[in-house]
Amino acid sequence: MTKAKSKAARRKLKRAITLAGGGSVPQPATQGRRADLEPKEAADVVALTARARRTGCSVEDARDVLAGEDMGRCIMAMRPGAEDRRALLGVWQGLCASWANYCARCLSITPTPQAAALPMLPEPMQTDQSLRVDLRTGDERDEAARRVWFEWLTALMDLPPDQRHALRGHLQGYGAEVWSEEATAPTRAGALAIKALATLHLARSR
Repeated sequence: MTKAKSKAARRKLKRAITLAGGGSVPQPATQGRRADLEPKEAADVVALTARARRTGCSVEDARDVLAGEDMGRCIMAMRPGAEDRRALLGVWQGLCASWANYCARCLSITPTPQAAALPMLPEPMQTDQSLRVDLRTGDERDEAARRVWFEWLTALMDLPPDQRHALRGHLQGYGAEVWSEEATAPTRAGALAIKALATLHLARSR
């Protein structure tokens, strides 16, 4: 009996809360763990499942950054090669960045970023040995933003009209939908936009 009491005392002492000065108080009783209140799935799995349903792909394939935005989904559906996908994604991101920079610096507006869900793909990290600092004035940066966008605009204007309107319409928010969630496939506008991206990539790689 003494041994049993000793064990109980030790357990009670172990659960006690030690106070300043050496005193202690019993630890308050806590409610049992409610397993029914715990999430059944991790948050990323829920998000990936929804993305996979919209894209028409597996949950694993939905981890691809392209599955997060309609133009990216079109690239996934129409360009099976990883290298080709990366090239078209680079063109699309460059076009979006140029338009957003031009709007912010020259038009003082913030457009809806059509590629907001497409993070830039990581590149191998390299140290910049030049240690250059951008010393351009605000006017010079505005002029650079204007020049870069007009370069893109010139390239867009060289595209066939249907391709140009499909791509520029999605970029600037006035065109037809490029992705059909019902069919989980590119629309006609989406197919034309991908052709436009491929043409721009070919022209810029020459």
